[in-house]
Amino acid sequence: MDIKVRNLSIAYGKHTVVKDFDCDIREGEILTIIGPNGSGKSTILKAVTGLLPYQKGTVHLYGKDLKEWKSKEVSQKIAVLPQIHQAPGDFTVEELISYGRMPHQSWFRTDSDDDREIVRWAMVTTGVERFAKRKIHQLSGGELQRVWLACTLAQKPRILFLDEPTTYLDIAHQLEIMELVRELCEKEGIGIVMVLHDLGQALDISNRIIVIQDGKKYSEGYAEDVINCQMLWDVYAVNGDLVSVDSRPRPLISYRFGQVLKEARQFACSQTGANVSGEIIQSIESDE
Repeated sequence: MDIKVRNLSIAYGKHTVVKDFDCDIREGEILTIIGPNGSGKSTILKAVTGLLPYQKGTVHLYGKDLKEWKSKEVSQKIAVLPQIHQAPGDFTVEELISYGRMPHQSWFRTDSDDDREIVRWAMVTTGVERFAKRKIHQLSGGELQRVWLACTLAQKPRILFLDEPTTYLDIAHQLEIMELVRELCEKEGIGIVMVLHDLGQALDISNRIIVIQDGKKYSEGYAEDVINCQMLWDVYAVNGDLVSVDSRPRPLISYRFGQVLKEARQFACSQTGANVSGEIIQSIESDE
């Protein structure tokens, strides 16, 4: 395995948020991590990439303990696109992307011909070369997300970590990013590890999926095996069906919206033993 994670436990202070987490990450494969808000998905991503210390377990990057790597060496192997990223608005697109070459450069070295060629490749691959001279503050949200993706590609990573890469984007730009991710995996052989909230996107694009619930792994496997009606209820307290469509290789998820609130309340009661206000339930039932 290119990255092997074993028995990983992560805590903030005395509060353990992820416990005994295992996974294998491979080049040429899309692995997506899903789960409810606050379940530990982004925390796992940060720990596996060396951005957050962990209290127990091991992370091996290409056979060597992550703690034995220098940060510059790690950045030559993996790249991370976090949820939140900032750059001076007066940077041009090309200037920002060129910073992705820093892990491969010495302290006082300027861009070489190879560096400039890789930056150009990153811009062409992500479709941002046509506005290479435009200022960052002049870009739309979808354009800017592709620029940041180009910046990570300029590192020439073998594995790319993306934390909710489609957040805040409209549906057209979400699909653009997902198609780009698929191409990077299939054409460039880059391993992709993503945190996603959209289960439909996860089902469509992933080779494997890991489901996290309350800081622990609920399930792991092929996308079409992991996303099922039982998982939707157990993890999200939502009822739904998987619907096959002739023109699609994988099913669509159809949620039962009319019952969501009522079933979520009942699920909470079954887990905690708490009483739900009859007034609330009556209000929900009257809406149906």
